[in-house]
Amino acid sequence: MEEVKSWFSFKVKKNDAKLRLDHIVTNNNKDLSRSYASLIIKNKNVLVNGENKKSGYRVKEGDCISGVIPYKEPLYFLPEKIDFDILFEDSDILVVNKPAGLVVHPAPGNWTGTLVNGLLYISADNCKNYNKDIRPGIVHRLDKDTSGVLVTAKNEQALNNLLLQFKQRIVKKTYLTYVYGSFQEDKGVIDFPIGRDPKNRKRMSIHSKKKKLLKPYGL
Repeated sequence: MEEVKSWFSFKVKKNDAKLRLDHIVTNNNKDLSRSYASLIIKNKNVLVNGENKKSGYRVKEGDCISGVIPYKEPLYFLPEKIDFDILFEDSDILVVNKPAGLVVHPAPGNWTGTLVNGLLYISADNCKNYNKDIRPGIVHRLDKDTSGVLVTAKNEQALNNLLLQFKQRIVKKTYLTYVYGSFQEDKGVIDFPIGRDPKNRKRMSIHSKKKKLLKPYGL
């Protein structure tokens, strides 16, 4: 019997009706890839109204979807010398400046050359701990093309502490971006709900089906 990592249960909302089963399972489990969602559906770990369905099943409003997510077999990654600056380090945490173009953790299409591979290279003493998970010590992330500061944990106690701080929003994050074009005002607010892009789940979009679009304010 597979060891269970977590379980989920939810009802399909009107805006999500007609989505594929693997799509909506992924949308409701943000750390779950589409391919792994399809796998657990195929392995009968997901039920729709108490019955097994295929990944391509089109869900209906009111469908009750429940399931369990088994632990994956541990993956192991090789240390690699990756170019990034260390801003701070002690026995518990490592703070790095992630450059643009660097992927944070291994994933399909980027199994090597990631920040995780670099962490393994510079933290040889912690390799055993880092290798326990595909995202060793990672408590938050930045997109590949976004540069910025990342805090990583070097032990389980630091990991749990940092996760709690991010969950309770104790950590404050500031983002800077470039914009182009002609604006009538020097400052303003762009107010749109952001959700999973309905056409590409790897991207975020204001066209998410989960929330009704709001009228923008400001710029």
